[in-house]
Amino acid sequence: MRKGKNEMVAGEVKEMENVMEVKEMEKMEEVMEVKGMNFGDIMGVLKGLKLNNDEIKELRSFVKGLKLERGEEGGRKEELIDLLNKEGRLNIKEIGGKMGISAKNVSSLLMYLKKDGVRICTDCEGRKFIEK
Repeated sequence: MRKGKNEMVAGEVKEMENVMEVKEMEKMEEVMEVKGMNFGDIMGVLKGLKLNNDEIKELRSFVKGLKLERGEEGGRKEELIDLLNKEGRLNIKEIGGKMGISAKNVSSLLMYLKKDGVRICTDCEGRKFIEK
């Protein structure tokens, strides 16, 4: 008897789900083997994984949590504050060049800092500085 279109699609979906489950199991086995590995080995395993965007976000969140626990999370906002305190007055392009980010990202960081209560000011030449 010939299968209908819906039955064929359902079978293919089930087969894909099985393949995905096997891949997830393989990932879990790899993670379980991590114990006893050094940093280079762990990085090698991570580079070998084909992570989707959600998994990458979860990994970033995990690393950020580790940094917060250790008091190491400064982030770009802290970097920008340090830069302005050290260098004085800089325009957005100069800030972006020194931090290695786009002017749009600099503008966003400045906006977030203002929302956080940091007194970011602009002089008559368009340079940013922190009011003390």
